[in-house]
Amino acid sequence: MTYPEAVARILGLRGGERVGMRPGLERIEALLDAIGRPERAFTIAQVGGTNGKGSVSAMLAAILQASGRRVGLYTSPHLRHYRERIRVDGQPISEADFVDGVDALGTLIARLDVTVFEAGTALALDHFCRSRVDVAVLEVGLGGRLDATTVGRPEVVVLGPIDYDHQLELGDTLTAIAGEKAAIIRSGMAFSARQDPEAARVLEERAARVGVPSALALGALGGALAAVVSRRQGGRRAARARGPRAARHAARLHPRGAAARPRRSGLAPRGRGVRAPGRLPAG
Repeated sequence: MTYPEAVARILGLRGGERVGMRPGLERIEALLDAIGRPERAFTIAQVGGTNGKGSVSAMLAAILQASGRRVGLYTSPHLRHYRERIRVDGQPISEADFVDGVDALGTLIARLDVTVFEAGTALALDHFCRSRVDVAVLEVGLGGRLDATTVGRPEVVVLGPIDYDHQLELGDTLTAIAGEKAAIIRSGMAFSARQDPEAARVLEERAARVGVPSALALGALGGALAAVVSRRQGGRRAARARGPRAARHAARLHPRGAAARPRRSGLAPRGRGVRAPGRLPAG
């Protein structure tokens, strides 16, 4: 299979990304179960909201990379080529690895009748697993409650400003929309931008209901998130995630490995080294 053929195979699922869109977690869960649960091999930081979630994802990935972590970043949509959606330490997945990933998914994507976004999410998580990332930053595609990125147990959840969007799918009130987006708060620690009081109330109620500590100010986002992820990286969850099943998954699907790199201390100066074409201004 060539790279153009692999891209066409993904983008052609269910008639295309927009036409074939279908909410629900049952297909992505079945797909991840079939390929060995790659999302358990690393720490997850999930980013949702309405405005700025792509930029926040890029900044969070840059902060973590500057602190010495090996970081996967999954965003959508792409600007020029599909590989932009899946990055490790700022570098898009190679054409060869993309083809390998699609080959590894094999007939599962057709048999499970997955959507374009679900297949892309599984491909990204698989690539992050075999690339041995420490942390994967996942940008929500649409909503949150039924989005394919809402898998695993994130250590950090970040919500940018919530506003009216995708009302046909998410609801026609800010409370309903915020409820869909707040559903990504389920584990770890939650951070949020300042919200409209109606949306803020929904987020606070969700965090309290599931017992997740939360903060509504993003002023110290860089240091706070890096500290949370760094602290939890070496704990119980990381030990479980690095267990035999994740190792078997990587070895079975992709014999090539990636060497771990030493940690660096300190964080990058604010905004420096952050690239998010089509989201952040250049320069």
